[in-house]
Amino acid sequence: MTLVDERPAVAPDVAAEPAPSPRTTPAAPAPGEAAPSDSGGGVDRAADKLRMLQRARKSAVAVTVFIACGSFGLSFYSLWDMASQLAWPGYIAWLWPLIVDGMIIVATMSLVAFGGYTGQKANVVYSWSVLIFGAVVSMAANFVHPLLPHLMGQAQGPVTAGMWLGAGMSCIPPIALLACSHLLARLWAFSPEDDFEKGMVAVADTVVVDSAGGVAELSRAVAGRIQAGGKLTSYPEDEVAEMIRLLFQTEPPLKLREIGRMVDRHHDVVGRVRDEVSSLLGVGMAPEPAS
Repeated sequence: MTLVDERPAVAPDVAAEPAPSPRTTPAAPAPGEAAPSDSGGGVDRAADKLRMLQRARKSAVAVTVFIACGSFGLSFYSLWDMASQLAWPGYIAWLWPLIVDGMIIVATMSLVAFGGYTGQKANVVYSWSVLIFGAVVSMAANFVHPLLPHLMGQAQGPVTAGMWLGAGMSCIPPIALLACSHLLARLWAFSPEDDFEKGMVAVADTVVVDSAGGVAELSRAVAGRIQAGGKLTSYPEDEVAEMIRLLFQTEPPLKLREIGRMVDRHHDVVGRVRDEVSSLLGVGMAPEPAS
């Protein structure tokens, strides 16, 4: 199976032109002939944008995890100290903040998971209920913690403005934990490769595949998509594109060893390229010709 339509058969009285060599630059189109598609530039720009989005997503996830861990640590201490003074011994009071703030994390992730399914309204409502309950308990406990000595009669004198300010500041960690855990779940579910895949399908539908330039552009587009997904990145993109062209655009099909000799690579590398293309585009390839 080939990636593109087969070339039209030549008339019996006309000699077929030899296929261009793997490293030969395609000739300029004859007068009246359609020029090769300029889709390659769009593919390159889309691939660059995909790489940029992937790097930005990784950085955003790392920063969000850092903020979420810091917020959880501050909230954890306030809830643990409060629980150890009011309800449980210190050696077991650490379970209290895990339960309260853990509800926030689990509920926000559940909302993101159920959000894409219209038949999960009951689960969405339940997740919102758990989220609201956990957030209210955590913020209330963090607010009360700085005022606890006065409320328990352990400190003398009136509650000052600074104490109220400290109580307000103590509400920030649970709010940040709520926001960061929700953002982290969305970042984790976001996949920029999906939009790039749609763009690749559009390029494959519009590229002029009957010309040598169109075949080369399509091969480069597929090679760029494979490497954007983190596969075959140790090989130059042009080299991977050339292997794709030789694998799927030569008649009769070439053996893996023949292609490997043409591009100066081991035939196992050519086999990996073939498998990645088949996996990406959902196409198969005819068995290798017998020796």
